[in-house]
Amino acid sequence: MIILIYPKYVGGKFIANCLALSRHCVIQNRQLAEMDMKLNHTNEKYYQFKLNAVMQSLPKKDDMQNWSEYEFGCNDLYGVDENFYENNSIKTLRSEIEKLTVFDLLKGKRESCLIAHDYRTLMKYLLLHRTAKIIEFCNFDQFRAQSMRLKGSVKPETYEFTRHHHYQDQEFYQLESFMIDVDNTFRDFVTFSAMMEKLYRYMGFDDYHSEILYPFYSSYMELHQ
Repeated sequence: MIILIYPKYVGGKFIANCLALSRHCVIQNRQLAEMDMKLNHTNEKYYQFKLNAVMQSLPKKDDMQNWSEYEFGCNDLYGVDENFYENNSIKTLRSEIEKLTVFDLLKGKRESCLIAHDYRTLMKYLLLHRTAKIIEFCNFDQFRAQSMRLKGSVKPETYEFTRHHHYQDQEFYQLESFMIDVDNTFRDFVTFSAMMEKLYRYMGFDDYHSEILYPFYSSYMELHQ
C-alpha cells in the first residue's frame, strides 16, 4: 500500500498515475487494475497499455473545470474513499475493510495508492495499513495556485486554512516518508524524471522508464500552463 498525503490541487493523483506506470502498481480503477493483472508484463505492448490507461484520466484543455469527472480515485479502485475512513470508527473500519475484495485481489501481487487530504485521516490509514509507505508533499504554492485557477475557484481563507494545517501537521508528525518538492520538480522534466526515478527506487520498483513517463508528464503539464 502506498499512501499519498497532500492538500487538494497539488498533483497527488498525478503522482499516483506516474507510479501506476510501473508493473508493480495498479491504476486507481478496478476494471483497469484487473486487466493489468491479467496481462503479460514482458510483452512490449504492456507499458503502452499502462500509458494509454493513465492518459484517460486527463481532461480536455477546455474542460478543466470538470477535471474530477476524468480522474481516477480511491472509490474507483476500492469502492470507498477517504470519507469512508473519516466517518467510521477503527473497529467498524476493520470489519468493513475485510469485505473489500480488491485487497484480496492485490495482496502480495501489486501495490496500490490510497489518497488522504489531512493527517487525521492518514493516522487512521496507518492503523489499518501498517506496512504502507507514505508520500508527502511540500513547497507547492505556485503549482497549487495555478491548478485552482484552472480547475475551479477556492476561497482564499479555505486555501490558507488547508495550507497552514498541512504544514503544521507535517511538522508535528515527522513521518518517515518520501517528500516531493512540487514547485522545484514539476516544471522541468529532467528534474521531475530524476525525482520519479528516486521514488521508484524508494518503493522498490525496478522498471522506471522515462520514455513511458514523458508523454503523460508533458500532457499533464500542458493542461496546467
